[in-house]
Amino acid sequence: MQLQMECTELTSCEYIEMQFKQLSYSEWMDAQAPYKSFYAVSQETGEVVYRSYNDTITPAEFREKILGDAKDSFTIVYWMLNNWRSKTVSLDPNWLTTHLPSIASVWQEIQEHKQKNTIPEHPREKVTLTL
Repeated sequence: MQLQMECTELTSCEYIEMQFKQLSYSEWMDAQAPYKSFYAVSQETGEVVYRSYNDTITPAEFREKILGDAKDSFTIVYWMLNNWRSKTVSLDPNWLTTHLPSIASVWQEIQEHKQKNTIPEHPREKVTLTL
């Protein structure tokens, strides 16, 4: 966010984080969440057909009216908004200066791996198991 604010000359921005939960049909029907809905995914093509959270069409009606003859090739995924938070983030005028060496180092490593056609090792320490 800080880098985006630097580039766009903003002094603040809204940070919003949302946690969605996938539900079974029964859980979805019982859920009292203010924001819940479903979408359909084609098992053949991966196409996704969305239903707005404020649409009142039922899953059965959605299958018939929206998916039509292709309804049997779609899987319905039920979801609800489980949790969310919002925060105003202010521009830190020292952020870019502080983090530029790290950004440059990562970019240099990317360029080196690109030139050598290699990939970096996983950042976790390697664990040796001794029996």
